[in-house]
Amino acid sequence: MEDSNKKQLVTTLTEKEYAEVFTTYREKANEHAVMYDMAKPVCQSFQGKPIDFLSIGPANGIVEDNFMKRNGLRLRSYHAVEPNNFFREELKTTISEWSNEIKCTIEPHYFTPNYPLEKKFDLVLICQSLYAMPDKLGVIKKAHSLLKKGGKLMIFHQSKEVVTNQFIKTYLVSNQINDENVPLNAYELSDMLKAIDMPNTIQEELILVDVDDYLRNKKAEDANHVMELLIQVRIEELNTSLRSELRRVMENVCVVNSNGKYEFHYHQAMIVVE
Repeated sequence: MEDSNKKQLVTTLTEKEYAEVFTTYREKANEHAVMYDMAKPVCQSFQGKPIDFLSIGPANGIVEDNFMKRNGLRLRSYHAVEPNNFFREELKTTISEWSNEIKCTIEPHYFTPNYPLEKKFDLVLICQSLYAMPDKLGVIKKAHSLLKKGGKLMIFHQSKEVVTNQFIKTYLVSNQINDENVPLNAYELSDMLKAIDMPNTIQEELILVDVDDYLRNKKAEDANHVMELLIQVRIEELNTSLRSELRRVMENVCVVNSNGKYEFHYHQAMIVVE
């Protein structure tokens, strides 16, 4: 299968680097806990019935794992489409702890609007993986086409334009990169879906991210990981001007919490399409 999305990614992180910064980010942000709470009504809407679940870009499967442990979701089958080799290995470890009664499939590809999958699912999840997809609307339409009658498509995505997205655009321009993969926020996606007769609901919650190590120039090996996930670029690959601009922007927008640490705040959105 030709992974046409692969050559169009904005990120300069290797698969291994992305897996590493993702792990640090998950430890430094409350994002996942917030997502579990937001998704709880959707998970409980299946009333404990085992379902067929498709996850597009699941990383290490921690979200699905907590949907089951915290939200009571039960699976009959689990189908994952994950292109990152390192995440796939971690996903296999996560799945190994699930019930043997759950039929699990992992495909090592990028999900595209023409992805050759015909099976229907009760729940399709696109969790923070649309950022790396040029044809976001096409991907959502394909994912929606894979729903059973009464099924649900759940999308987690940044709700509004944030300074890190603005910085990505600056990085592209400064490096003369003409890339279709421009950041879109969840409200723009929601409106695009409504325009093609895909009604949806959207809600948002505040996310808190610890960026103290970065702003205080800590020498720890993972000090820049959170920022590198947010901007999808290794800090050392930025020129001096861009490094200074990124630091100036973050110093202006971050707050110091009650523990004396710098926090970056943004809003996460959940879109649900039926």
